[in-house]
Amino acid sequence: MQHLAEERVRALAQTVAHTFADEVEHLEACPDCRAHFFHLASRARNREYRSALSVSADRTLNQVSRVAEERIDAPTRLAELLALPGAERDVAVATNPRYQTYALAVYTLERCEKAVPYDPAIARMLARLAGQIAARTDPRTCGGNDALIDLEAYALAMEGNALRVSGALPLAAKVFSQARLLQEHSGIDLDLAARIDCL
Repeated sequence: MQHLAEERVRALAQTVAHTFADEVEHLEACPDCRAHFFHLASRARNREYRSALSVSADRTLNQVSRVAEERIDAPTRLAELLALPGAERDVAVATNPRYQTYALAVYTLERCEKAVPYDPAIARMLARLAGQIAARTDPRTCGGNDALIDLEAYALAMEGNALRVSGALPLAAKVFSQARLLQEHSGIDLDLAARIDCL
């Protein structure tokens, strides 16, 4: 445990001595009251800690439930988006929180990966859609800005992969480069750069 700075100890002692002069004098003279005081102070600190821990645990459990629901809903949400014409799809992602979740972006990229060898055009559209979703997702609902940037970088890489498979090599190289640059400067997933390079 690190000691308090000398000026902080002095300020605390002056405040306590001034405000509780009679009580401090009694605590100095009475070992039983002093022990009881420190016991009560410790219990109050522990109660505050337990209360904070309880609030934190409740928030975490709520987040876990929300994320589980978003994962379950992702296939339905993607089907809804794909049923819309392109311009309406863009508006839905930009304005409707149901289409702004990390789980939906991840699921869209999973579908994209499966589509690349069979239909690179659909895969490219899915990669772009995943990037749009990631860009609109609230960072407080997932791993933060860095996690979202990693997801956007991976969406770009999957778009580059779809372009590569379709034979648009110069454009694919440009998009791969954008993905690596985005991930290197802002992302946190150390393995993502290697995964992008493997595409």
